[in-house]
Amino acid sequence: MDLQVCTATYLGGEGRDDAVGVGVLPDGRVLVAGNFAGRAPADDAHRVLLGDGPARVLVFAADGRALEREVVLPGTLSAAALAPTGEPLLGLTGEGFGTGVLHPDEEALRWRVEGAEAGRVAVEGETGRVVTLSGRTVRVYDTEGTEELVHEVERTSVSDVAIGGTPVRAFATGFQQVSGNLQQPFLHAIELDGERAWTGWDWSAAEAGDLSSDTRGEVIAFGADGMLYYGGESHGGVTTHFRMPDDRDAEAPIRRFDDASRSHNWNGAAPLGFVARLDPATGEMRAATLLAVRLSNGRGNAVRPRFLAAREDGTLLVGGASACCIPHAEHRRVAGQPAMPDYAGGAFIQVLRPELNERPVFTIFGNGVRADVVGVAARGPGMAVIHNHGLRDDEETVTGSLITHEAERPAPSPGPSEAHLVVFPGP
Repeated sequence: MDLQVCTATYLGGEGRDDAVGVGVLPDGRVLVAGNFAGRAPADDAHRVLLGDGPARVLVFAADGRALEREVVLPGTLSAAALAPTGEPLLGLTGEGFGTGVLHPDEEALRWRVEGAEAGRVAVEGETGRVVTLSGRTVRVYDTEGTEELVHEVERTSVSDVAIGGTPVRAFATGFQQVSGNLQQPFLHAIELDGERAWTGWDWSAAEAGDLSSDTRGEVIAFGADGMLYYGGESHGGVTTHFRMPDDRDAEAPIRRFDDASRSHNWNGAAPLGFVARLDPATGEMRAATLLAVRLSNGRGNAVRPRFLAAREDGTLLVGGASACCIPHAEHRRVAGQPAMPDYAGGAFIQVLRPELNERPVFTIFGNGVRADVVGVAARGPGMAVIHNHGLRDDEETVTGSLITHEAERPAPSPGPSEAHLVVFPGP
């Protein structure tokens, strides 16, 4: 249970450094987008100046050890996403930047709309379209940055968006408060004219019936296999996730293959994670599994999926937050170092085989620090995860360290936040 990594390194310098996304390019290089006020600039031969903000896109060699290119942008970034197929286009959004598209090897942005900042972004590499989410408003931009769609999702909370498929559609997920004590997930496929192509779950309290656990859609993303991936959570183990999205009476194809993929003996309303692969054309669920950990007494405990990336064969990389206790924690290593010596939970990744019935990787990258996964990436043989290492209560600068190996920066620099990158060969 020793995960071999190419590199595990801090990226920042003194001051605030926050990553907002990570990607693996078709040729294997790794890019990181974020705000790097503390990082020393690259030399002129490797630097492209498109602005003067802390926002930057860093492009590393495939093993993550050498910086090959740094693009400096105006403003700050709140989100970034790399197209999973087609052209390697990077969608970017943030305050002072707006929304725009960058090809990481070009000398200028493809387009940029100032004042159009949003909280989430995704890009489709075949046509170059971009989707953003601001509150409950979904916007789709064409290849020139012109709005093609402005769509209000009339639900309680919208958490994420995606774009892709044939024909190209926007997708949105979140939850609806359907009664005083019940939340239900939704997944909408939205045509570019604003009409819904299909809807997943989105049931009333009466339709949900005895499926009485609060359930939410949290994240959606297209994989390099062209499939749509969904991640959500239920607060308890009696959830609509157990049903097909288009049929309340049909059982979902959930792969339950060990105690960390089952919901028995659940610990009250602890969040039970769920991930699924769907056909974007129809919404049909092809495969799914549950994400759980267990306390020493066997009770199920919280796992919350927040980031998804699938490579060409459907191998799925999941990132998020886990409570105790990740199975076999005492035996898990990263580059020979104990992965979780203090607490068997934290900012985790899992790798799931294409059938979602086997989990060769389930780890964190050291604990005793306050860290969050803020992006995962998978393409070809390469996988990557990006963390932000932040402050504990009453701290003025980050303390402790995540695991490092073959590192550009083997320890965090003083400041309120530090980005941490791990690159590894996917199983």
